[in-house]
Amino acid sequence: RVVGGRGTKVQHKQGGADRENVTAIVTICADGSTLKPSLIFKGKNFMSKWGQNNVSNASFAHSPNGWTDGELALNWIEKDFDAQTREKANGGTRLLIMDGHSSHYTLALLKYARANNIVILGYPPHCTHALQGLDVVCFARLKDIYSKEVNAFETLNKRSMTKADFAGVWGRAFAQAFTTETVLAAFRATGISPFNPDVITAEQMKPSKATSTHGSFPLPQTSPIRAVMAALHAHPMTTFDIEEATSQCEPGPSQRRGANTPQSPETPTRWGHRRRVDESIDPTLFTPTKRARILQSSLARTSSGSFLVNGTRITSKHKIHAPVLEKPPLLPEPNWALLDS
Repeated sequence: RVVGGRGTKVQHKQGGADRENVTAIVTICADGSTLKPSLIFKGKNFMSKWGQNNVSNASFAHSPNGWTDGELALNWIEKDFDAQTREKANGGTRLLIMDGHSSHYTLALLKYARANNIVILGYPPHCTHALQGLDVVCFARLKDIYSKEVNAFETLNKRSMTKADFAGVWGRAFAQAFTTETVLAAFRATGISPFNPDVITAEQMKPSKATSTHGSFPLPQTSPIRAVMAALHAHPMTTFDIEEATSQCEPGPSQRRGANTPQSPETPTRWGHRRRVDESIDPTLFTPTKRARILQSSLARTSSGSFLVNGTRITSKHKIHAPVLEKPPLLPEPNWALLDS
């Protein structure tokens, strides 16, 4: 039973925020089998409790960020892949297909593969979504089952899952997802085994087109404009600042009387008449509020800048400059005639 708001179509469940990276290296074979996985935890040292309830019989490793690197990849191909496939190959050549992660193609790993009759093929860049069976079939099923296993664990134990529970929870999902039927379907869907290049459609082989633009404000903003906007955000304008009678710079009473007229002392007020800003004064001496009012009054007198400080709704009588959109760069057209040869 779930307690939620009446009439709400979707009820959300609160999840834990203490997430860390755990890398799972999974290898499937064209005969429908799956090798024992390898789990890489985040940490400078490996804690024994992380290996508890290892239902998938996985091998364990650790790295500072929880990702694989060249050293761990070499250790994996030697102690996991080679050890688990050597007897099955019976002296024959083994073909290992991997994605383009840099840790998979270190010099030490390639030398080991060549010395042990292992041929490595790499997927072309940006093609694993169509060519890699793990992405196409297996991992989608694994993520769905793993999510259900996490919910079942937290419901049963009344707490969030920790790193010590990961091997057991993930291992149960792994056993359900990587069945013989699923693995064979992954190789069949990508046309690797049995070999069938027709499964990759012409739509998937089309070259990508440069159609994207900068996902930012359509007007190219210079640093002065950004500074103005920051000042306006820090000191919001008032109606007094944008009214025509008060936004103009007017001479003070002493300036109107003339230089020889006796001057009486003036009491400074917060919202007195605007005095003309003396350009000889260093602007850095103004207070932030003073600078913001100067910016606001200046923008209010311009046709384009007034839209930034005026609270009046924009109507059809206003004229707004068209935004300047940056076009994507022109790419050279490939010489498709080379395909015919």
